[in-house]
Amino acid sequence: MKILSLIDGISGGGGMVMYNIIKNTAGHNHRVVCPAEIRNWSIGLPKLITEEGIEVRTVAGRGTNVAMRLINEEVMKFNPDIIVNHWWRSSRIQRLNKFGKTRKIYGGAKTVLVSHNNDPSPPGYDYYVSVSKHNARFQVHAKDRKGAENHRVIYNGIDVEKYKLRKHPLEGRFTIGRVSSLVKFKAPKDWIYFANSFNIPDVLHMIVGEGERRRQFEYDVQQLGVQHKFVLPGELSQSGKAVAKMLAKFDIVCYVTEKTEAFSLAILEAMAAGLPVVAQNAGGMAEQIIHGKTGFLCNSRSEVKQYCELLSRSPQLVSEMGRAARERARQHFGLKKMAQEYEALFSELTNG
Repeated sequence: MKILSLIDGISGGGGMVMYNIIKNTAGHNHRVVCPAEIRNWSIGLPKLITEEGIEVRTVAGRGTNVAMRLINEEVMKFNPDIIVNHWWRSSRIQRLNKFGKTRKIYGGAKTVLVSHNNDPSPPGYDYYVSVSKHNARFQVHAKDRKGAENHRVIYNGIDVEKYKLRKHPLEGRFTIGRVSSLVKFKAPKDWIYFANSFNIPDVLHMIVGEGERRRQFEYDVQQLGVQHKFVLPGELSQSGKAVAKMLAKFDIVCYVTEKTEAFSLAILEAMAAGLPVVAQNAGGMAEQIIHGKTGFLCNSRSEVKQYCELLSRSPQLVSEMGRAARERARQHFGLKKMAQEYEALFSELTNG
């Protein structure tokens, strides 16, 4: 089976999801088309993709009409059985390529939209995949011409065993961490000021990642004079090993975002590492975290502070929740389970 994946950029959580799907359905002939420039193939996710021998075609630096024509040419040359579009509302792929209007050029290829955000998905696809039940509410076009549902939820998965490392917490410090992108919609602008209000003796906040907010956070740390309480080490490799080693230094993870997320890989990685997660009660997070058992779901900023302070005083609770979080990740969000569900979908589409 020939499967073509379309994605706006090979980085971040969506890129990792695409990579994991391809790697774990390796019995097929895969190719990737991306409109974004890949400046360095020797680091991060581009390096992993290269090592797997996955062919990637880029059409970066082009005007809209030219880019659309080149994408269409790549599709026709490859002649895939299935086209999988990893979709965000801001995706250049979506702006360039309106499947509902141009699908006649793709012959018999079945088109699948994998929705990674909480916005109404576009029409014209043969099938729709949501990464959470919350995300599924936005699949307003998920019916075929006969009115039947052509949609399912497939949770993202990770290699849970990769995150099973012996913990190395910093002695004498209660470490609250997060590992994620620090772009605007991921990290609240006032986070340093808010986190600085936590009443936790010898607390250390490790905020790991890169993006616009990192520079803002560094400035705020300096302004408050709290360099002893906050560390911002920058971006890590996406291999999983570097992330696992960093997570092993944390006692808990506190993950709050400005925009509601459909499904959080940052939370899933923390769970796999055996860490309780304190997060807002929104989006797909309520499907990942069991409140009071694997972490806490918060309806306000005051609750975020309350639960972080509670965990700092309760090492036994941290340990119990961490074990429960890891077991939940193993049972419900493993790579094997995700790959089997995509394999089943691909088979249904080509044999139906």
